[in-house]
This record gives sequence, structure tokens and C-alpha cells, in this order.
Amino acid sequence: MLDTLERDDTKILVSMPRDKDDLWSEVFGSGWEHMYWWVGAKYLEGDWDKSGQVIMSFLDPDDPTESTSLTKRLNIVDIANAYSSLMSSGYKHCDGCSLDDADACTADAVLQVAVFGEFVYC
Repeated sequence: MLDTLERDDTKILVSMPRDKDDLWSEVFGSGWEHMYWWVGAKYLEGDWDKSGQVIMSFLDPDDPTESTSLTKRLNIVDIANAYSSLMSSGYKHCDGCSLDDADACTADAVLQVAVFGEFVYC
């Protein structure tokens, strides 16, 4: 069943259930590691295709020399919240592709929002 979450004069946001492993694998199996700011991922539970916990390593965006890396632990709730945030913002990439078109760009977008709370690297 669909839930109406929010409404304004022009848009309505509808949430739909998603399989947690499908969402997780769309993010971690879609080439995010090709972006230079992601240093790596260490899966504590699960793997790239099975949701669990992961420690993401990434370049410190406040270090202009790009020589310092930081870490943040993520779980499926963090990924789902980032995905929902991007959906509600109307996120598009590569000439209009949406989050439904899982690829490295969408995975990177979800991870940036999950880790930084916003886009830091474009």
C-alpha cells in the first residue's frame, strides 16, 4: 500500500516498499568505487549484495591536499534515508536519469548524502 507523505501545490511524494537487499545492492554494486573520493568499504555485516553494516572510507572534504581519509559506519537505514532524501528532492543526473536508473552516479549520490548529508563532490 502506498502512503502519501507530503503534498504541496505541484508535487506529491509517494513512498513504496523496497526490498532492503535490492536497495543495498543497487548502491554497493553500481560502481561507486570509481569516484576518487571513495577510498574503500569494509563490510562488517552483509556484503555488497546483502544489507548489513559497512564502514566507508573517504577523502576528507576539508583537506585541500586530499591526503587525509575519514570513515563512517553506514547501515540500511542510512542508505534508505539518503535515497528518500534524493527522491523527494527530484534528483536527476546524466541528462535526466533518475534514481531508478541504478549506476555509479546514483550510487555515489546516495552515498554522499548518507555520509556527508549533502553533495560535497560533484
